[in-house]
Amino acid sequence: MIFELRDFCIDFVGDKDINAIVEVYNSNKYFLVNHMGKDKVRYEWVLEELENMRKVGFYSCKVVEKSSRKIKGIIEFKIGEETYLSLLMIH
Repeated sequence: MIFELRDFCIDFVGDKDINAIVEVYNSNKYFLVNHMGKDKVRYEWVLEELENMRKVGFYSCKVVEKSSRKIKGIIEFKIGEETYLSLLMIH
């Protein structure tokens, strides 16, 4: 675990989390339509996106609700000479 609050924790995304990450993306249709030109993503797309972000130095983390143990969000960021918050998406 990277970070923990009373109700939520932040941890790295693992292979077992992909279906839940797909749900988070697909719960944000406005973002998908306006930024990606589609209204939903698939498992394979999320796998490819996570790998592409990893290759360029980004970390992909999940936001987990502690009481339900469900993934409620995703955060992608890069820390270095230039630091970026690429994505903060909540279900």
